[in-house]
Amino acid sequence: MTGRTNTVTVPEDVYTQLETHARSSARSVDDLVAQTLAHGLPPTAEPDLPLAVQAELNAMEQLSDEADALMVRKAQAYAILHHRGYTLPTLDELHAQTP
Repeated sequence: MTGRTNTVTVPEDVYTQLETHARSSARSVDDLVAQTLAHGLPPTAEPDLPLAVQAELNAMEQLSDEADALMVRKAQAYAILHHRGYTLPTLDELHAQTP
């Protein structure tokens, strides 16, 4: 693995857990830490999207829990409609509908 080096001090019990998991998965502690950090980061917008869309998607990280709950409800509703065979609008079609 190539990348930047950063020294982080972790509690002894956390490091012991890292060593145990790394050993059991035949990986290095460095690889396990890098993967754990990567999975803990919020998703970022795809770089090929327009900058305005990237900014909007990245701003979602700052939304309140109430807004997050609303988005989960909308996503579930879309999933149910898709499962029932409805044709859902594409992202471009949704953007075209936005005033």
